[in-house]
Amino acid sequence: MKKRNFILAVILFTIACFCFTTCDFDNPIMEKWWIDDDENAFQSITVVTIEYVLFAGSQSGYNVIAPASPGGTPLTPAQVTYNDKIIEMTAEMLKKNPEYLLLLHGHANPVDFNPQEEQELKDLSIARAKSTGNALREEFISIGGNVSDLAARMRETGYGGGLTHDTGASDNASVNRRVEVIIFTIDVYNK
Repeated sequence: MKKRNFILAVILFTIACFCFTTCDFDNPIMEKWWIDDDENAFQSITVVTIEYVLFAGSQSGYNVIAPASPGGTPLTPAQVTYNDKIIEMTAEMLKKNPEYLLLLHGHANPVDFNPQEEQELKDLSIARAKSTGNALREEFISIGGNVSDLAARMRETGYGGGLTHDTGASDNASVNRRVEVIIFTIDVYNK
């Protein structure tokens, strides 16, 4: 339970850091979310749900079954089905609730624990988030959603491999082969 609470705390902290450091103030929707001519100010984030999409070992493509490197972990048919259900559920929730925002936050699994690998894992985790975003866009369009609306409400980021700090098999290995699908709302108030 402590491990799960720690991971949830890391996720929420990452969301807050992401939002404050990468906010696009030229985007009118983001202005409404955060600060609008000193009239609105950020109040709170409400996490609606946090789900995840799994990836095969070192693979950046959504639902690619085979691992990208020899000896990597493949996706099982059950995991592929689960990933598809998460994408379908997310598309439906976003279509039915226009106030919902989405963060796709990729993770990767370290092997060598060196600085060069850190950048590779960051790139891999971002690629995983983007491939999940592409699958979500396709599903959102297939159920009649507007892709420009989705683009304004979705962000794709990557964490890299920082949750695993030991060599060899780790309890976090499967956790790091994922993209978190974080649906949330932001409430603002007038000063």
